[in-house]
Amino acid sequence: MLVTRLQPQGFGVIAFAQAVSIYIQLLADYGFSISATRYVAIHASSPTAKLRDYVSTIHACKGLLVLIASIIALPILYLWSGGGEAFVAGLLLMGSAVGNALTPLWYYQGVNRIRTVAVATAASKWVGAVAILLFVRAPTDMLFVACAYSVPPLLVALACTISLDCAGIFKFNAIDFRAMRNEMRIGAPYFLISAGTGVLANSGVIVLGIFYPTSVVGIYAAAEKVVKAAVGCIAPISQSVYPLNAERFGESTSAGFRSVRQTALWLLCPAVAGTAILFLIAPWGLGLLHWVDPLYLRIIRYLCPWIVLGVINNVLGIQVLSAMGRGKTYARAFFIAACSTLILMFSLTPAWGGVGIVFGMVGGEFILMILLMWSIRSIVSGIDSQWFK
Repeated sequence: MLVTRLQPQGFGVIAFAQAVSIYIQLLADYGFSISATRYVAIHASSPTAKLRDYVSTIHACKGLLVLIASIIALPILYLWSGGGEAFVAGLLLMGSAVGNALTPLWYYQGVNRIRTVAVATAASKWVGAVAILLFVRAPTDMLFVACAYSVPPLLVALACTISLDCAGIFKFNAIDFRAMRNEMRIGAPYFLISAGTGVLANSGVIVLGIFYPTSVVGIYAAAEKVVKAAVGCIAPISQSVYPLNAERFGESTSAGFRSVRQTALWLLCPAVAGTAILFLIAPWGLGLLHWVDPLYLRIIRYLCPWIVLGVINNVLGIQVLSAMGRGKTYARAFFIAACSTLILMFSLTPAWGGVGIVFGMVGGEFILMILLMWSIRSIVSGIDSQWFK
């Protein structure tokens, strides 16, 4: 719909600014969605004072990181947009990154109370979508679109922070700056994982924007959003089972693997079934949206293997290695895969455009899958290697 109303050029501006915002969010997350969730899951029954100190420290870390990331992003947005309305849209969309980064999903995951914040987050997205549906009519409404994307996440983050404060879980006077440095050190491997995830999943729009005009970027970004909407349906399942697997690995390795074998089906079955359905109904759905350019269908269908590979890597990396506390091993694999993805993208995109981006993404996920499978097999076999330390 946005492609039709904003036209590919206007949608390309929104897509590029959203990609930059995602990188702000990735830097602010710093892997705390993994490390902090694991800590809270293990210490959920600890005294409130202990949780308050930890939650306050992590929240302060994320606030500092989102400030640093936003300062870095400003010149990037300005140089790309050249100022004007496109730059203002980018500034507004940074609000979505701030809101998402400061929403303490990691805490609610750890204490198995994700439902409330998940409902609030979903409701905020629906509010933004409805506002866009009702009020966006032409490319001149681009700034309204940016506000619709950014204001709801900011309100959710504010509401969650106030809720934690009222519950005595977050207090400004409980922030320990020395503890902040320590948590940054502990979270470093998981930051590499988080950054690697961003490279594997979100660099396509930026790399394509380097070589092609915004009209081409808009077509690719629209098709990619369809696929990522399907992937987003799997995220709540992953968030729900991760604390359970982390708790089981805390008991024993064998208990952890038994838990993963059971919960993996909850992730893999919907992914395979959903991907098959998307592949089959894509032409019909694109017809309803009046997306007539054949590139839309090619990108969506070529990205279908990426969905399945991504879920497999979620099981291997998040549900196994991260739940085991093997963050450094996971980070090394992600670093190699992310570099491979960028090399493939920059090599293939000049000649193949959006299809080259897709092949780079699929190739990166496949490389990551091989590395994770080898890592887990070697750990289980008891191979003593510096790679796993």
